[in-house]
Amino acid sequence: MKILVFCPTSRLETLTLISIMNQDVEKFDTMFTRDNPYLGEQTYKNIQYNFEKMRLTAVSQGYDKAVIIESDMIIPPDTVSKMLKVDAPVVSGLYCLRHSDILPNVIRPNSAVFGGDGLFSWKEIQEHWGEQIEVNGGCTGVVMLDRTVLERYSFVQPNNEIPDGRLMRWCVENKVRQVADLSIVCGHIKLNGEILFPDKITGYRTERAN
Repeated sequence: MKILVFCPTSRLETLTLISIMNQDVEKFDTMFTRDNPYLGEQTYKNIQYNFEKMRLTAVSQGYDKAVIIESDMIIPPDTVSKMLKVDAPVVSGLYCLRHSDILPNVIRPNSAVFGGDGLFSWKEIQEHWGEQIEVNGGCTGVVMLDRTVLERYSFVQPNNEIPDGRLMRWCVENKVRQVADLSIVCGHIKLNGEILFPDKITGYRTERAN
Protein backbone atom coordinates (compact mmCIF):
# COMPACT_ATOMS: atom_id res chain seq x y z
CA MET A 1 0.00 0.00 0.00
CA LYS A 2 1.52 3.32 -1.11
CA ILE A 3 0.18 6.31 0.82
CA LEU A 4 0.83 9.97 0.08
CA VAL A 5 0.03 12.48 2.83
CA PHE A 6 -0.42 15.88 1.22
CA CYS A 7 -0.41 19.27 2.94
CA PRO A 8 -0.87 22.44 0.85
CA THR A 9 0.72 25.29 2.79
CA SER A 10 -0.14 28.93 2.77
CA ARG A 11 0.92 28.97 6.40
CA LEU A 12 2.08 25.71 7.99
CA GLU A 13 1.29 25.36 11.67
CA THR A 14 3.94 23.56 13.74
CA LEU A 15 1.25 21.46 15.43
CA THR A 16 0.00 20.37 12.01
CA LEU A 17 3.44 19.19 10.97
CA ILE A 18 3.97 17.31 14.24
CA SER A 19 0.60 15.58 13.96
CA ILE A 20 1.31 14.48 10.38
CA MET A 21 4.74 13.09 11.22
CA ASN A 22 3.39 11.26 14.30
CA GLN A 23 1.05 8.98 12.33
CA ASP A 24 1.17 5.35 13.50
CA VAL A 25 1.23 3.74 10.05
CA GLU A 26 4.47 1.94 9.18
CA LYS A 27 5.26 3.79 5.96
CA PHE A 28 3.97 6.81 4.05
CA ASP A 29 5.34 9.69 2.01
CA THR A 30 4.63 13.37 2.51
CA MET A 31 4.14 16.16 0.01
CA PHE A 32 4.12 19.83 1.00
CA THR A 33 3.44 22.52 -1.58
CA ARG A 34 3.79 26.29 -1.38
CA ASP A 35 3.57 27.16 -5.06
CA ASN A 36 0.95 29.92 -5.31
CA PRO A 37 1.15 31.61 -8.73
CA TYR A 38 -2.24 33.33 -8.58
CA LEU A 39 -2.51 36.78 -7.02
CA GLY A 40 -5.21 38.95 -5.52
CA GLU A 41 -8.71 37.53 -5.56
CA GLN A 42 -7.61 34.29 -7.26
CA THR A 43 -6.76 32.63 -3.93
CA TYR A 44 -8.89 29.56 -4.58
CA LYS A 45 -7.14 29.02 -7.93
CA ASN A 46 -3.93 28.52 -5.94
CA ILE A 47 -5.65 25.81 -3.91
CA GLN A 48 -6.94 24.12 -7.07
CA TYR A 49 -3.46 24.31 -8.60
CA ASN A 50 -1.74 22.70 -5.61
CA PHE A 51 -4.38 20.01 -5.18
CA GLU A 52 -4.04 19.12 -8.85
CA LYS A 53 -0.26 18.92 -8.51
CA MET A 54 -0.79 16.41 -5.71
CA ARG A 55 -3.29 14.42 -7.78
CA LEU A 56 -0.99 14.16 -10.78
CA THR A 57 1.93 13.13 -8.56
CA ALA A 58 -0.13 10.46 -6.78
CA VAL A 59 -1.41 8.96 -10.04
CA SER A 60 1.90 9.05 -11.91
CA GLN A 61 3.86 7.62 -8.97
CA GLY A 62 1.45 4.76 -8.29
CA TYR A 63 0.01 5.78 -4.93
CA ASP A 64 -3.02 3.82 -3.72
CA LYS A 65 -4.29 6.51 -1.35
CA ALA A 66 -3.81 10.25 -0.94
CA VAL A 67 -4.57 11.85 2.41
CA ILE A 68 -5.18 15.61 2.37
CA ILE A 69 -4.38 17.38 5.64
CA GLU A 70 -4.76 21.14 5.37
CA SER A 71 -2.12 23.29 7.02
CA ASP A 72 -4.30 24.48 9.92
CA MET A 73 -5.40 21.03 11.12
CA ILE A 74 -4.27 18.87 14.05
CA ILE A 75 -4.94 15.18 13.50
CA PRO A 76 -4.75 12.29 15.99
CA PRO A 77 -1.92 9.76 15.48
CA ASP A 78 -4.27 7.00 14.30
CA THR A 79 -5.97 9.12 11.61
CA VAL A 80 -4.43 7.41 8.57
CA SER A 81 -4.62 3.90 10.04
CA LYS A 82 -8.31 4.35 10.88
CA MET A 83 -9.11 5.74 7.43
CA LEU A 84 -7.45 2.74 5.79
CA LYS A 85 -9.92 0.46 7.58
CA VAL A 86 -13.00 2.22 6.15
CA ASP A 87 -14.47 0.56 3.07
CA ALA A 88 -15.11 3.69 1.00
CA PRO A 89 -13.18 5.57 -1.70
CA VAL A 90 -13.59 8.87 0.17
CA VAL A 91 -13.12 8.98 3.95
CA SER A 92 -13.15 12.09 6.11
CA GLY A 93 -12.56 12.92 9.76
CA LEU A 94 -14.47 15.23 12.10
CA TYR A 95 -13.54 18.84 12.71
CA CYS A 96 -15.15 22.25 13.22
CA LEU A 97 -15.55 25.11 10.82
CA ARG A 98 -13.26 27.86 12.10
CA HIS A 99 -15.19 30.77 10.63
CA SER A 100 -18.77 32.03 10.85
CA ASP A 101 -20.92 29.63 12.91
CA ILE A 102 -18.84 26.89 14.55
CA LEU A 103 -20.39 23.79 13.04
CA PRO A 104 -19.22 20.22 12.33
CA ASN A 105 -17.77 20.09 8.82
CA VAL A 106 -19.84 17.08 7.74
CA ILE A 107 -22.58 17.13 5.07
CA ARG A 108 -25.80 15.20 5.61
CA PRO A 109 -26.47 12.29 3.23
CA ASN A 110 -28.92 13.18 0.46
CA SER A 111 -28.30 16.90 0.97
CA ALA A 112 -27.99 18.99 -2.17
CA VAL A 113 -26.41 21.80 -0.11
CA PHE A 114 -22.64 21.49 0.47
CA GLY A 115 -22.30 23.76 3.46
CA GLY A 116 -24.60 25.88 5.60
CA ASP A 117 -27.98 24.14 5.90
CA GLY A 118 -26.46 20.93 4.51
CA LEU A 119 -24.21 20.45 7.55
CA PHE A 120 -25.04 18.11 10.41
CA SER A 121 -25.98 19.83 13.66
CA TRP A 122 -23.90 19.24 16.79
CA LYS A 123 -26.82 17.29 18.26
CA GLU A 124 -26.82 14.92 15.28
CA ILE A 125 -23.05 14.47 15.49
CA GLN A 126 -23.26 13.74 19.21
CA GLU A 127 -25.90 11.06 18.54
CA HIS A 128 -23.48 9.32 16.11
CA TRP A 129 -20.28 10.07 18.06
CA GLY A 130 -17.46 7.66 17.22
CA GLU A 131 -19.38 5.98 14.39
CA GLN A 132 -18.73 5.65 10.68
CA ILE A 133 -21.61 7.32 8.85
CA GLU A 134 -22.62 7.80 5.22
CA VAL A 135 -22.30 11.46 4.21
CA ASN A 136 -22.36 13.71 1.19
CA GLY A 137 -18.89 14.90 2.09
CA GLY A 138 -16.65 16.01 4.92
CA CYS A 139 -14.60 18.72 3.16
CA THR A 140 -10.86 18.51 2.50
CA GLY A 141 -9.39 19.53 5.86
CA VAL A 142 -8.91 15.84 6.69
CA VAL A 143 -9.81 13.42 3.89
CA MET A 144 -8.47 10.25 2.26
CA LEU A 145 -9.02 9.69 -1.47
CA ASP A 146 -8.66 6.36 -3.17
CA ARG A 147 -6.72 6.04 -6.42
CA THR A 148 -10.01 5.35 -8.24
CA VAL A 149 -11.08 8.91 -7.37
CA LEU A 150 -7.71 10.49 -8.14
CA GLU A 151 -7.70 8.93 -11.62
CA ARG A 152 -11.13 10.31 -12.53
CA TYR A 153 -11.36 13.72 -10.88
CA SER A 154 -9.51 16.94 -11.72
CA PHE A 155 -9.17 19.65 -9.09
CA VAL A 156 -8.63 22.36 -11.71
CA GLN A 157 -11.98 24.00 -12.49
CA PRO A 158 -12.88 26.89 -14.81
CA ASN A 159 -13.74 29.13 -11.88
CA ASN A 160 -12.33 30.53 -8.63
CA GLU A 161 -14.13 27.96 -6.46
CA ILE A 162 -12.67 26.30 -3.38
CA PRO A 163 -12.02 22.62 -4.19
CA ASP A 164 -13.88 20.80 -1.43
CA GLY A 165 -17.45 21.74 -2.38
CA ARG A 166 -16.90 20.79 -6.01
CA LEU A 167 -15.23 17.49 -5.07
CA MET A 168 -18.14 16.55 -2.81
CA ARG A 169 -20.69 17.40 -5.49
CA TRP A 170 -18.76 15.37 -8.06
CA CYS A 171 -18.75 12.35 -5.74
CA VAL A 172 -22.51 12.61 -5.27
CA GLU A 173 -23.14 13.06 -9.00
CA ASN A 174 -20.96 10.04 -9.81
CA LYS A 175 -22.24 7.85 -6.95
CA VAL A 176 -18.85 7.72 -5.23
CA ARG A 177 -19.41 6.59 -1.63
CA GLN A 178 -18.31 9.03 1.07
CA VAL A 179 -17.97 8.05 4.73
CA ALA A 180 -17.09 10.16 7.77
CA ASP A 181 -15.34 8.40 10.65
CA LEU A 182 -16.53 10.35 13.68
CA SER A 183 -13.88 8.74 15.89
CA ILE A 184 -11.21 10.80 14.06
CA VAL A 185 -11.59 14.00 16.08
CA CYS A 186 -9.34 16.77 14.77
CA GLY A 187 -8.38 20.26 15.86
CA HIS A 188 -8.78 23.31 13.62
CA ILE A 189 -6.40 26.20 14.31
CA LYS A 190 -7.78 29.73 13.94
CA LEU A 191 -5.61 32.68 12.88
CA ASN A 192 -5.52 33.94 16.50
CA GLY A 193 -4.03 30.63 17.71
CA GLU A 194 -7.24 29.31 19.22
CA ILE A 195 -7.86 25.62 18.45
CA LEU A 196 -11.38 24.30 17.93
CA PHE A 197 -12.11 20.66 18.78
CA PRO A 198 -15.38 18.76 18.39
CA ASP A 199 -16.64 17.58 21.79
CA LYS A 200 -19.02 14.71 22.59
CA ILE A 201 -20.74 16.60 25.42
CA THR A 202 -20.70 20.28 24.51
CA GLY A 203 -20.50 20.08 20.70
CA TYR A 204 -17.17 21.87 20.52
CA ARG A 205 -14.47 23.16 22.83
CA THR A 206 -11.49 25.48 22.47
CA GLU A 207 -7.83 25.26 23.41
CA ARG A 208 -4.88 27.57 23.03
CA ALA A 209 -1.74 26.57 21.15
CA ASN A 210 1.23 26.48 23.52
